[in-house]
Amino acid sequence: MPVLSTLKLLFKVFANYRLHVAALAGLGFLSAIVEGIGINAAIPLLSFLTGGSGVPQDPISRGIAVLFGFLHIPFAFRYLLIFIISLFFLRAVFMVLFGFTRGYIAADFMAAESRGILHRLMHARWRFLLRQKLGTVQNTAVRDVQRTRDLLNIQVQFIQSVTGLLMYLLVAFNISPLMTVLTLAGGGALMLVIRPLLLRTNRVGEAVSSTEKEVAQFLGEHIIGMKTLKASGREDRAVASGQNFINRLRALAIRMAKIQSVSAGLFQPFSVIFVVILFAITYQSPAFSLISFAATLYLIQKIFTYLDSAQSSLHSIFELLPYARSILVFKEALDHEREPDVREDADFNFTGALEFENVSLSYGSGRPVLNGVSFSLARGQRVGLIGPSGAGKTSLATCRRKARGRHSALRVAPRDRVCVAGCLPAQRHHRGKHPLLSRRGIDGRD
Repeated sequence: MPVLSTLKLLFKVFANYRLHVAALAGLGFLSAIVEGIGINAAIPLLSFLTGGSGVPQDPISRGIAVLFGFLHIPFAFRYLLIFIISLFFLRAVFMVLFGFTRGYIAADFMAAESRGILHRLMHARWRFLLRQKLGTVQNTAVRDVQRTRDLLNIQVQFIQSVTGLLMYLLVAFNISPLMTVLTLAGGGALMLVIRPLLLRTNRVGEAVSSTEKEVAQFLGEHIIGMKTLKASGREDRAVASGQNFINRLRALAIRMAKIQSVSAGLFQPFSVIFVVILFAITYQSPAFSLISFAATLYLIQKIFTYLDSAQSSLHSIFELLPYARSILVFKEALDHEREPDVREDADFNFTGALEFENVSLSYGSGRPVLNGVSFSLARGQRVGLIGPSGAGKTSLATCRRKARGRHSALRVAPRDRVCVAGCLPAQRHHRGKHPLLSRRGIDGRD
């Protein structure tokens, strides 16, 4: 999947959380800055321990010395140690805020997305809903939302890895520009190597998402028809069919684990070999310092750790993208198939009788669902509609939403067929004196 289309998809799915993600990126960057300064301050601290003068040599250490001078604090071992400890306590505060904000937006996203899908489902055209598979709808409304929430968490984790990586690169460049540039080039080359693995992860993720919907549909069908299944003695055949889905998911999970383990396994040996090569290059330099090299070595290790974390997050993002795409497509379809709003400014009520005379109803150009219906109901009378599936019971009930006002009596006697072009209650065309029924019962009560 191209990078640009991936970014567009993420931007569209999480459009309402751009500020939250930006705030998390800021907290992650501040946390990385504080940690980087603390690590850089360890260079003069180690110089004090080894009997050196502790005179700062790099720009960040000199900046710390200037800060100490401005605050009239001696640039000595004791105060420098307190300064470093304070920085890591401050980083802990940033991390607590980061974790809380991350948890908050994940929970809020899941609730908002679930509400939005439920609202769209309840207001979609009946014609569209009839074409949907129960398992697919349920899986999209529940499983896909949960996995997309996980995608948001992984996206935040990726941002945290990138901000930490940038900060460590900055600190490492402050100590040794050459080693930092070489490390950045090596890390970039390694990320290019794993790019084909990311595309494979995305393809496997699409297969997993599709198979999970098939499994949900399979379970829904067999649970609803369990009585018939047992009566016909087909339990073993159903188990065999279900086992095929389970085996497919198992094979996909193994394939996904293989791809991601290969990608993660490249980093540790590469980083060790890279450090050995860097040591061989810089050891012959007249400006070589064991203390600076030790600090740079730690930073290089952290850089590769963040690169490893970033590639792991990228694999998770590419794995979960199909779920986000599924939700986006489903929401767009529901919006496209939304039925027009029906305004009900007044309650339906009457004191006499409700009469239907030769009322017919059809969906578009299809055969009539109701044909020549005639009956009369007195106020307060209770009746039951009995008939096989497809007889028109629901069609008769769902037509009621158009009624208005209060009447002493209501007579429905259309001159022509009541046509429902599409699905109930959308695009309804009435040619009678009044629509059929209202939201309330015959006696005007809920």
